[in-house]
Amino acid sequence: MVDFGRYWRTVYIKVDGEPVPKQSFRAVSKSGKLHGYTPKRVKNWSALVRAEAISVMADKVMLSGDLSITLLFTLSNHRRVDGDNLSKNILDSLNRVVYRDDSSIVELIIRKRVEKTKPGVDIIVEEINDNGDYYRETSSRE
Repeated sequence: MVDFGRYWRTVYIKVDGEPVPKQSFRAVSKSGKLHGYTPKRVKNWSALVRAEAISVMADKVMLSGDLSITLLFTLSNHRRVDGDNLSKNILDSLNRVVYRDDSSIVELIIRKRVEKTKPGVDIIVEEINDNGDYYRETSSRE
């Protein structure tokens, strides 16, 4: 963890593999009843992200307070993927591992790029310094 002035602590997590978006709720009808499910590829990506986060956080205390998260997605092709859906899977996977709940995220930056040979995501989670500088800084940009 690093102290960068605006931030108290920073956690960096790198996950290799093709990022998988978490899309809207899926349902199937069985015996006249509707059942929701999560596709296997979504579950597998979530498990991989969570495992990497657990490994990185093994000797660290969960982050708290206001958080800033930067997600740098590297995709293997140019297909259109919604950044919001990509981020949902990551943020849900980090709950109760890196931070208590994703409701503490006050800033989210999502970037996507294409690099065929090295798909994955770089995750940077930063605890924002609570001295108020950040809020004054952003409000003065108007």
